[in-house]
Amino acid sequence: MRQRFMRKLIETLALACLFLSSLCAYAYDEPSLYASLKSTTSPAKRIEIFEQLAQLHFNEKQEVKLLISAANTAKNAKITDKQMYCYAKICRNYLDRNLIDSISPWRNIIVAHKASNYDAYFIAEACRCMPLIDSKNFRGALDLAMALKQEAENHHNSVGKIIVCGLFAMIYDNTNLHDKAVDEYGQGISMANNYDVMPPLVVRFYLYLPDVLIRMGKADEALAIADESMNYITSHKESLGNELYYNHCIWYIVKDYMRSYIILGDKDKATIYNDKVIEINNKYHFGDDNIPYLFTSAQYNCMMGNYDRSLAQIDYIINHSDFVKCGHLLFKAQLLNKMHRYKESYLTYTTAYDSLLDVMVSNFNREISQLNTNYVKYDAERIASQKIIDKARLYNTYLFGSIIVLLILFLVSLILYFFNRKIRMKLERSNLALSEEKNKINTVNDKLSMALEDVEKSNKKKSEFLENMSHEIRTPLNTIVGFSDLISSESDNMDDTEREYSDIIKTNSDLMLKLVNDILDMSQLDSSIMNVDIKPVDIVLCARNTLKTINTLAKENVRVTFSTYKDSIIINSDKFRLQQLLTNLLGNAAKFTVAGEINLTIKHDVNGIILFIVTDTGCGISKEEKSKIFNRYEKLNEAATGTGLGLYISRLIAEKLGGRLYIDDNYTGGARFIFEHPEHFELGQTLNESNNENNEEQKDE
Repeated sequence: MRQRFMRKLIETLALACLFLSSLCAYAYDEPSLYASLKSTTSPAKRIEIFEQLAQLHFNEKQEVKLLISAANTAKNAKITDKQMYCYAKICRNYLDRNLIDSISPWRNIIVAHKASNYDAYFIAEACRCMPLIDSKNFRGALDLAMALKQEAENHHNSVGKIIVCGLFAMIYDNTNLHDKAVDEYGQGISMANNYDVMPPLVVRFYLYLPDVLIRMGKADEALAIADESMNYITSHKESLGNELYYNHCIWYIVKDYMRSYIILGDKDKATIYNDKVIEINNKYHFGDDNIPYLFTSAQYNCMMGNYDRSLAQIDYIINHSDFVKCGHLLFKAQLLNKMHRYKESYLTYTTAYDSLLDVMVSNFNREISQLNTNYVKYDAERIASQKIIDKARLYNTYLFGSIIVLLILFLVSLILYFFNRKIRMKLERSNLALSEEKNKINTVNDKLSMALEDVEKSNKKKSEFLENMSHEIRTPLNTIVGFSDLISSESDNMDDTEREYSDIIKTNSDLMLKLVNDILDMSQLDSSIMNVDIKPVDIVLCARNTLKTINTLAKENVRVTFSTYKDSIIINSDKFRLQQLLTNLLGNAAKFTVAGEINLTIKHDVNGIILFIVTDTGCGISKEEKSKIFNRYEKLNEAATGTGLGLYISRLIAEKLGGRLYIDDNYTGGARFIFEHPEHFELGQTLNESNNENNEEQKDE
């Protein structure tokens, strides 16, 4: 009575903790973490924030992206142990989501750096062992677990020892050695509590252990472990990740209470916990297609006399489960017997007997195969031992023969020595001749280097000449443009001819000024003397300012639209050069689009890239012309205005800003240009350098 009273008291306290914890929020929330991430530059702090965000998205796709960001930050800061630990968490995420093929690339990296973080190494190896257990390759799983146990003991790694306990427990449980499985789970929990490591790992032990005890019929022991599980989970809520995973764990424990009281025949308590399971499931839908849960519910309905409901559930399990066990069939036969449907009960018992017989035959064949394997192994060892004995008997004979062979080898060595000496003298003469040829080649290379230096000086002088001439021409040209604007502003006092002449002067002045500016920019970019002013820029505001100019250039039947994923996006860039690039792209679109739409879109790529996409419904660009559109002085339409330098300069600007500019070959409704700009850009950094790691990780996924 005292034990039952204490158990009831513990249950009441656990449920009270669950209720109170559901009213509390986490110590941190996602928006504040992202705000902290933007405000800090410390690698250690950024890694910590990324890990906290990943914890909020435990076992979700978003967790992988956040862990990759944390790993990249650790890699850049050369914090290898943190980097490997993030990779190990990615392996665990893929295992929980049954994405087995995605584990190998990350595991390979961890194995290559296992000395920096053995905890991560054992987690990754466990993710390799679990699929072997699920596929019933128990021999392979046991061999791997034994190797991991030896390695964990050699390195005195507590996490590795705990993980190995879990692997042995799962192997024993799947091979019906339930007592050993219980011992391994208990040992793992004891070690984890002593070392105080990884609450999510301990929770898995607590969730699996009651299930084994229930299947062994030890309901009282299962209830005691369920009490411990509930206390541990509620006290480590913040360490378990997001709210969904926490409630999933609570659902499992409540379900274990229900199963235990069903075994004990306590209808009142079984009903209480059945109602709690249904309440949680109605909110989160954990057990809609969960076979163990449905089987427990069928047992409960049978105990409560709801035979029809119980029969419907067990039929669903038998018809929809890939792993129908003999226990399911036996339960159905017993249920049909209680419903006085004796004929169907007999047929079900027969089916269960056949299924059990198949399992026994399969196990027998497996044991025979194992015996054959052991015999082959023993035979191989016996043959190896016999060979060792034969070698020992022939030792003296081999020794005498070896002495004779050594004498022969000594004579051969003398002959080879004199022969080798003759060859070496010939090689020395050949090397002397090669040295003379090498000196001649070096002389030619020196002359080529001098010629190349002269070419570079000539190119530099050409660029300086173009720059100086452009500046000299720009000054009077600005005056002409200014006066042409002044004349155009007085167009009300002109006749048609004067107005036409004024427009011609203004148009050609603008073209001449643009030509001079393009030549100046081209000379600076070609000679690498143009500096970019990198500072925080609101690219959305920059885009809107550019579109105001393009609206005046677009034809009457053309709509100019703009879309962005955020109202304000701040990145490091050169505002003037970015606006110049967008003006060139949008200006080309306005020039060649007679009707339809010109659209500028800003997107964010998962690899940390900002995409500027300019799409028009104009005449488009043929496949042959796309290969040369970015060349210098390239004009696809000779009748159109322009110098043919706009796209060439735009491509050079894109490279200066660490990105790249290209044409979308898949778009056929006109032309689509895409400019990729790194989200986190530092001066002198290229797009490949800033996103190399993200590209490799995206391929792996």
